[in-house]
Formats: sequence, C-alpha cells, structure tokens
Amino acid sequence: MKWMGSVLLILTGTGIGIAGWLRLQRRVDALQLFLQLINRLSERIRYTTAPLATLLRSLSQTAELRDFSLLHISFDTDEDMRCQWVSAVEKQGAEWGFSEDDRVLMKAFIGELGKTDAEGEMRFCEEYGALVQTHLAQARDEWKAKGRLYVTLGICSGLAAALLLW
Repeated sequence: MKWMGSVLLILTGTGIGIAGWLRLQRRVDALQLFLQLINRLSERIRYTTAPLATLLRSLSQTAELRDFSLLHISFDTDEDMRCQWVSAVEKQGAEWGFSEDDRVLMKAFIGELGKTDAEGEMRFCEEYGALVQTHLAQARDEWKAKGRLYVTLGICSGLAAALLLW
C-alpha cells in the first residue's frame, strides 16, 4: 500500500510541475498568436480600406487565429471593440499566462491602432511587432529555464513526499 501511495505522490508532484511548464508554454503560444495577428493586420491594412473592427472580424475567422480567444469579441463598432478587447485582455490574461507587461502592451496596441493613415498604421504594426517579438523571446527564455525547473521541482517534491510516507 505504501508503494502505491508513493507512486501516486511522485506522479502528483510530476503532474504539478508539468502544469507549471504548460502554463509557460501557453504564454509563448499566445504571444505567437498576437504576433501573427499584428502581421496579418498589417497586410490587410496595406490592401484594404476597411474599418478596424471589420479587419479584426475577418482575421478572427481565419484558421490560424480562430483559437485566439481574445478575438472572440463583438466587432459592432471600433469603440465597442476596443473596450471589449481591453476587458478580454484583463479577464483572459491570467488564463493565457500573460505578464503585466504583456497586458499593457496588448491594451496599448489596440488603443493606438486606427489613428493614422495606412502607411502610419503599417509602421505602427511593425513597431509593435518588434515589441511583441521581444516579449516572445523573453517568454521563450522563461519557458526553457523555468519549465525545466518546474518539472524538476515537481518530481523532487513528489519524491520527498513519498520518502516522508516511509
């Protein structure tokens, strides 16, 4: 019986460590999706004169961005869309594992977008794309370093708990 309890404790510790690793991976995935959104939006701005809400609505239905839940908002008007985006970033930020800096960046992006001509918007998207790439590089570094740490700590915690059981 002790063996079974020990194995369960080790597996539980390992599972907790893997859950922490997956949370870090989720942030990397979300920032990649945000970067794709910025790049696709820049392309659409270049070739169309549609309002921002229309552009984002069409992007939310593409295969590559369909899973980005921050785009699951109402696109009735630009102003409603902006308010809902900020609200979605706040509500879903923890779910996606965003840092406070990530949230500020995302809210500022949508707040400033749509205030200049097409050339200015494309430059704006390029600048924000570079900022997101910096955040993405930091998230990847954190994922590599802390991800291994979380898994190792989970396994060690499970082993320590199993040893205490004996």
